[in-house]
Amino acid sequence: MQKPSPRSSTIGALPENTLRIPHPYGIADAQRFITGVTASSGETVFLIVRRDDTVLGACGVAERPGDSPELGYWLAFAFWGNGYATEAARAVIDYAFDDLGYEMLHAGARASNPASRRVLEKCGFEWTGVELYRIRSLASSAPFDRFRLERRRWMRARQQRGAKPGAV
Repeated sequence: MQKPSPRSSTIGALPENTLRIPHPYGIADAQRFITGVTASSGETVFLIVRRDDTVLGACGVAERPGDSPELGYWLAFAFWGNGYATEAARAVIDYAFDDLGYEMLHAGARASNPASRRVLEKCGFEWTGVELYRIRSLASSAPFDRFRLERRRWMRARQQRGAKPGAV
């Protein structure tokens, strides 16, 4: 499978695959994002970092009014296909269920992004349908596959893998 060619971006991710990342993405955008993620915002975000301190992307969970929290992630294009997104998602799922006590998580993947969908499937998420979402970088809407993961399903899958909480 051939990877799509990346668009020029300072973050290296494809902004059209995310809901909130603008394009181009500058320092002011990063500062707004960091300032907006606070304990009171209901969002927890972790950087995905290699042992050599290279920042690969981010993964987190955000509360949604009237619904279950949402798992989200992005990964710089240069690091696609190495299992980093799956590893980070599994760690954040453990955190969401074990430390935050959530009973269910939702997630989405743009319909034109099968790699992101595969990350969610490897983590045990179940497809629930398709919805249109506004993509900031495109200033238009696009279809997203929607998924959910229940705590008990995650715990069973983790036991079958023989993984301990926090392990990937």
